[in-house]
Amino acid sequence: MQGDDAQRISVVQKTGKSADTTPEPDYRGRTRFPRSLKSLELTDVGMTDLGFEALIRWLQSLRSKLEPEGLEEEERINILHLGLHANEIQGTSQTAQALISALSFISPSGYPTSSLTSLILSSNPLSAEFKQTLFTLLPSLQNSLRCLQLSATGLTKIDAGHLASYVGRPDGSCKLIELRANANNMGHWGVKKVVDALCRCWTIEKVELFANFIDDEDEASDDADAVEDADEETTATVLHYIPSQDAVTSMAIGSGCGRLDLERKLKNTLARNIYLKRGVTDQSLKLLRYSRQLLWQNGPRNTKTSLGPQCATDCECSPVSQSTSKARKDSNTNNSHASFSFTLLPTEIQLSILSHVAPLLSTAQKLRIFEYASNKATLPMLRLCLPSSQSLPLRRRSNCIPDPTSLGFGLTSVGISNHGSRSGSLSRSNNLRSSHSTGCSGGSCMGSKSVKCQRETDRKKWLADMGCDVYDPGTANT
Repeated sequence: MQGDDAQRISVVQKTGKSADTTPEPDYRGRTRFPRSLKSLELTDVGMTDLGFEALIRWLQSLRSKLEPEGLEEEERINILHLGLHANEIQGTSQTAQALISALSFISPSGYPTSSLTSLILSSNPLSAEFKQTLFTLLPSLQNSLRCLQLSATGLTKIDAGHLASYVGRPDGSCKLIELRANANNMGHWGVKKVVDALCRCWTIEKVELFANFIDDEDEASDDADAVEDADEETTATVLHYIPSQDAVTSMAIGSGCGRLDLERKLKNTLARNIYLKRGVTDQSLKLLRYSRQLLWQNGPRNTKTSLGPQCATDCECSPVSQSTSKARKDSNTNNSHASFSFTLLPTEIQLSILSHVAPLLSTAQKLRIFEYASNKATLPMLRLCLPSSQSLPLRRRSNCIPDPTSLGFGLTSVGISNHGSRSGSLSRSNNLRSSHSTGCSGGSCMGSKSVKCQRETDRKKWLADMGCDVYDPGTANT
């Protein structure tokens, strides 16, 4: 088990053992195992269909018994990664249905959803009916799946058609970022079918379809001209965004299918998606920054949200005086009277002007950002806090993971001054973060000196919540 909020069960070899854990009694008095589960890795354990069915039943029992409404979010059984690499699973249509059902749950809004982001079934002799049913039901995971690995699973031309139907769904429900299907029997026709379908998937960034061509040279030569003609349109579209073919190659490095005629089209698609994703994320953050300044004064007032100084949950200081709060309120009032005349324009014109800041965003994406930016409840709160007992170097509560190469012997710890005395800090509370996380609080964000920055994590979460982590071709102003 790793961490308090994300436990991991891992069996790498047949002789491997799970990490020891101490069962905890749940609120009903029963023994709860596991307390939470994020990643389940069962690699090369000789699992057959009998063990696979038992695993599915166990996952279903976790859903029914260990997810009462009273549990906190981090205590729920939300599996993000399921790895079943190098086993002897064949499966049936029924087991495929049961697997998808076990990985789904009912959201608080009453709709089925899933938290699974990575599914690895490589090096398993999967049956044709299992694969067909799996590809048919994968859209029911509600856009959560980001990585799918099916290398050495015996995919045929027929299976390639079902896979292409999934990745190229016209409703855009496939949100895959990585697809690996090496060492199969899809042939030139099957690989071409998948590559053509991937042109309609705007999230895919990494694709491996190597070692799929067996005794189909004649078929490949017949389709080469057709592929080249179709690729001209894709190339023209990509070069509209990316001026250099060398840049396309560098963006799609590592991806391919082993055939130059198909690989060029595939890499153009991947480079297009990578470039547009970068543009969408950058423009979304820029639009939020300008919308905050120009729209929040006209936004809906939330009487439940106090913009005055508050203390963090780990702070031992008391709130600042009322005079400071009153002075800040008077300052905000004076600023509102001296506001730019932009706020006097009709709302429709304001939004139209701001839309030009982010031309790659669709109308729906822009409206979500406008609504978020104009809501005062989403503003971060500025707080004056003194260090607590948890500000000590070894107990620092930042969620940033430091980069070992950036550490030195003479570093000054957060909350400790150069002279060894404890000092306070002026920090802001990011309400995008859960109430249980205080990462980057007290100015403890390490930024580029960390391998995982909490602010960057919060930024990615906000982009995902706004639906701005991917290009939306619907009504974008391209």
